[in-house]
Amino acid sequence: MFLLAFLPILIILGIIAYLVFMGAFLPVPIEEKTVGPFRFLYKEINAKDYSLVGKTTTEIAEFLKQYSFSNQKPFQIFYPDEEKRLAEVGFIVEENPINIESLKFKTVPAMLCLTTSFPWRNSFSFIFGFMKVDPALKNYRDSKNLKKTEAMVLLDEDTIYYMQRVEK
Repeated sequence: MFLLAFLPILIILGIIAYLVFMGAFLPVPIEEKTVGPFRFLYKEINAKDYSLVGKTTTEIAEFLKQYSFSNQKPFQIFYPDEEKRLAEVGFIVEENPINIESLKFKTVPAMLCLTTSFPWRNSFSFIFGFMKVDPALKNYRDSKNLKKTEAMVLLDEDTIYYMQRVEK
């Protein structure tokens, strides 16, 4: 009976510990800096179906195992709804790719971006990161009278980097 009285408290403490571990209470510092250029191998997907991001990233990673690209880093570009463009999901690579029929390639030029980061713990980090970062970027854009532009996400080892091009 005594244990049952403390069970709700233990559950709440467990949830709080998990949220701390995931970074839910971390601040979101935003800075403006130049990022890029990037060599980007990708596929286009429906931006509304977020389940396709992980599936497509895994599919491309498996496909790229047959090539010798170094420092492959998962990268995505999501465009504002008004642009009605497909999202681009793939990998940044250091080398110029040979002709890979099933993937698209482009160079993302160097550009001034709003940037911030969030810790990578597991696949839920993207959800926690988006919930923390997107409102912070919106508030920053609004305070500086900046337009909403494409959102770029880069996973580099244990850090997720969020970037949005600066446009007045």
